[in-house]
Amino acid sequence: MVLLMTCGGCATQQQTPVEKTEPPPSTFVQSGDQNQTTIALTGDIKCAVTSSVVVCNGPQQFTAQRTGHAPLQTRLAVLGELPEGVQLEGMTVEDIQPGDIIENFPSAPSNLVVATAPAENFKLPVVDADGHAATLAGVFRGFRLPDGQPLETLPAARDTERGIYNWTVTKSDGGAVVIAPIVGAGKKSGTQTLTITTPH
Repeated sequence: MVLLMTCGGCATQQQTPVEKTEPPPSTFVQSGDQNQTTIALTGDIKCAVTSSVVVCNGPQQFTAQRTGHAPLQTRLAVLGELPEGVQLEGMTVEDIQPGDIIENFPSAPSNLVVATAPAENFKLPVVDADGHAATLAGVFRGFRLPDGQPLETLPAARDTERGIYNWTVTKSDGGAVVIAPIVGAGKKSGTQTLTITTPH
């Protein structure tokens, strides 16, 4: 992206034409509105962690289970709440693929849905954060989370007092990843936890 600046008191002999170039949609990096750490789990599953929400998604279905609920096969699992008008960091895309995240779907919790198939004629089959199927029609914006860091390489993941933005993210011996709010951190998820079991 080219940034054009003007100088009110500057005199120039000749204006040099500047060619404006726009990056292709599939490589445009959209910066988020909150500090975010992205974790890479096995099976191409990624989890974006911010101070208010954890969002895990992937191109293949995985098992997600919240405290007190039955396990769910899904491509998107959300714990916490993404504030209205706030977006995650990711790569904006137009060629929507399975596992891509679609923002601002009004009937979905946290304004997040995940694509289950590429868009066709502006109608997109999606699954919301509760695993319910729906069809999104009209204008939409999709994005993919940036590459994540392995959980084992994140020092914050081993910090039991502060965690990652006051979330603890631990891997069990069986390979499941358990995400929980740190007690007293004032999370909107309360004491609810999210367990992600990756496909083998």
